[in-house]
Amino acid sequence: METSQLERVASQVRRDIVRMVHAVNSGHPGGSLGCTEFFTVLYQEIMDYCTDFNMDGEKVWEKNLGTFPSQANWGTSSSPILYQDKLFMQFDNEENSQVFALNKMNGEELWRTMRDEISTWSTPFIWKNKFRIELVTGGKKKRSYDPDTGKLLWELDMQGGRDITTPIANEFSFSNSAVQVMPLFSVFHKPPEAMET
Repeated sequence: METSQLERVASQVRRDIVRMVHAVNSGHPGGSLGCTEFFTVLYQEIMDYCTDFNMDGEKVWEKNLGTFPSQANWGTSSSPILYQDKLFMQFDNEENSQVFALNKMNGEELWRTMRDEISTWSTPFIWKNKFRIELVTGGKKKRSYDPDTGKLLWELDMQGGRDITTPIANEFSFSNSAVQVMPLFSVFHKPPEAMET
């Protein structure tokens, strides 16, 4: 992409972030606003965006996620993520935590998996490892789901901490820390047939 194109996409992404934060009444846009240019340059080849973006932000579809109590009424700040034709959302709160996938074109729910979690603010992550593609989420337990079905693949107890960060990964492992206890975890994947939930 030319520099001018990257600047236009970064502006669009920044506007979309502000709209999303406002729509869910959250005060936590995180690094996404301040680092939009970096994200745009780094992920320009895999970003999914509309080239005929309308400055008026015309609504294509909307989805009411409901309102649930969260720790200290902080609300949610988990960002939705796009992968192929799906939009994934981790929606943890004090009474009805869940992760789900929507069709990115029309908002139709594709699957929903309930979670034994309390309020967390981690953004899910698509992990492309040597054996398969997984949707990894944070919380009291790090969990991996099949992005096509929402089936739980594995979980890792965070040993009393609560993970609110988004993991980093390469083909074989991912690592990140948790709040409260602050351990650092690294997962080395085995073939799926050797793993148990």
